[in-house]
Amino acid sequence: MAPDSRRKRSKDRDGTTGPVLITAARESYRDELSARKRRYFLLMSIRIPALLLAAGSLALWNNPWIALAIVAGSIPIPWIAVISANDRPPLPKGEARRYTAGALSNETPLVLPPGLAGGPAHRPDESDPAP
Repeated sequence: MAPDSRRKRSKDRDGTTGPVLITAARESYRDELSARKRRYFLLMSIRIPALLLAAGSLALWNNPWIALAIVAGSIPIPWIAVISANDRPPLPKGEARRYTAGALSNETPLVLPPGLAGGPAHRPDESDPAP
């Protein structure tokens, strides 16, 4: 049998055993959407037990302040869930469009169409007869 001439990769060469990321590509839209849906579901699934806990605390301790505190704490949960679920990661710096103050200098000539300039639409030439 012939000796194996294939080169074997040493695991300690680069210190990693997993794959190396060699691209700057963003996460796929489908993966990003599923992560946002899981985050929304997790936050909304906290609210129902919180409301049940408020009802149970009112029945158990007969203290409306504890129940009111739990309900007040659960009120912003839907708002937070929607905001976090609709929050997409920012665009990379090369793709983001930004407003830069002073991008147009004061020396930039303003060019208006002849009809909007306030003067005649055309300049009479010296060869045109005067009316």
